[in-house]
Amino acid sequence: MIKLYGHEYTRTELLRRVGDISQIAGVKHYEMKMGNSKGVEAVDFRTGSGFNFTVLPGRGMDISFAEYNGIPLCWRSSTGDVAASYYEPGSGWLRGFYGGLLVTCGMTYVGAPGALDSPAHALSRFLEEGEELGLHGRVSYVPAQNVWVDSRWEGNEYIMWAQGKVREATVFGP
Repeated sequence: MIKLYGHEYTRTELLRRVGDISQIAGVKHYEMKMGNSKGVEAVDFRTGSGFNFTVLPGRGMDISFAEYNGIPLCWRSSTGDVAASYYEPGSGWLRGFYGGLLVTCGMTYVGAPGALDSPAHALSRFLEEGEELGLHGRVSYVPAQNVWVDSRWEGNEYIMWAQGKVREATVFGP
């Protein structure tokens, strides 16, 4: 059953009342075109329940925005959604940090930028001592591959999804 405006409907009952499910809920896949967000791949979800959010396959499948009934559920920075091509190592990471509901950090490193200073560090087998480690790694700046955005009915439930693979990798390293 689908609960909408205080009433429960079956799929058939709901579709008798609307011309297209996109009047109520849906998923929209697009690419941003202006400023430093140019090239950012994004997916907007409208759930029909008042919960709406944006996933950025162009930025590691992070969730850059979320709201419920028009009330923001996340903090957004002044940078806005910044394209992965604007990545800057070290503290420059913050020039593209949009905040949001979920930002992926730390696949290879988490914390303040600095040099690898200990051979006992977990990354020491991959990195040279003294090698610079950027703020929180760069995974949030890696665009996803094999992105699949779709929706379908499963009985009386409308299911929407976005999935992709994010791989932070380097030759001879992590």
